[in-house]
Amino acid sequence: MYTRKEDPVKKDDDPKRKQEPVDEKKLVFLQNDYRNAHRVIMHMLKLFPKNPYAIYKAGKFFLEVGNKVDAQVQFSKLRSMLQEATKQL
Repeated sequence: MYTRKEDPVKKDDDPKRKQEPVDEKKLVFLQNDYRNAHRVIMHMLKLFPKNPYAIYKAGKFFLEVGNKVDAQVQFSKLRSMLQEATKQL
């Protein structure tokens, strides 16, 4: 019978593991670059309109931004694609 042994030292408590300082300017840029993210996501949807990964990322992005209507549109596209795929099987 397999028994899992617990690690004596948790990863958070490991003294060898150092936490690197966070560059606040870079963090703010990464968190607030929604305009470029929207542009890239819409471009990806134009290039690959039937890619489920691109549609899912667009839906998650719209949810994060707070645009629930567009998120629902993307998720409904994904749901219909899944239903079509299961009908073909």
